[in-house]
Amino acid sequence: MSANIKCYWDPECTEELFFETISYSMSLGLRTGLNGDTGEVMNQDVYLKNVGDELAQGTLIRETSDLNNYFKVSTPLAVYAETSAKIGDIAPDEVVLITFHSLIPRKTSAMSGLINFSIEYYTLPGADREGTPSTYVPSPPILKYPGDPIPEGSPAGRPYGHGPYGEPLYGQEGFIHKQTILDTYIPIAGLQTTYIKATYKINARYNGTEASIEDIQSYYTSTYMALGCYDGPCLPLWLNTGDE
Repeated sequence: MSANIKCYWDPECTEELFFETISYSMSLGLRTGLNGDTGEVMNQDVYLKNVGDELAQGTLIRETSDLNNYFKVSTPLAVYAETSAKIGDIAPDEVVLITFHSLIPRKTSAMSGLINFSIEYYTLPGADREGTPSTYVPSPPILKYPGDPIPEGSPAGRPYGHGPYGEPLYGQEGFIHKQTILDTYIPIAGLQTTYIKATYKINARYNGTEASIEDIQSYYTSTYMALGCYDGPCLPLWLNTGDE
């Protein structure tokens, strides 16, 4: 079994995110929607656990489809990342916390959409795999020489002279053609991906052009203060009931 990263709501990893076919599903913020009129900030913790028996190497999370840049991710190696964030290696049974941030500014128009997150990591194949021995039978070793054949039993090469004591010297013209079969197991790290499809909804009563209640209050407060009427409707009314 190779590395396998799953997503959970709790640090004990007992409550898994809803998994549908090939990806997890979650809602960014409240299912009823985020407040676009006043703006809203919400953080959601998700715990990643490697339930496999191999190391999840170079883990990172990528985000797509957030054209307004309202959603960010924090990991042990990155804070408020926008498009991608490194998580690092995750050992078997290790749990890592990541946080999804919903940052909705004030006067945001009503909308809804889908943000795609992908958790990518490299993993070696599991140690429980068994190789199949080769059935190929190599040919027997063959001693070959260039040029004319040399009589059987002659040393490799051809005589080209004599040594200081009269012994014949032979050149290394011969070579042996030999094949050796090796049944080897070479693991290669492959890319694995865990997908999260996150939906969001932003509620708004205004389209961004109407004056909010804060705008109205600010307007008549500044107007009364400009007229020197410090006892305007936004401030406590002061009455001089004394003798002075």
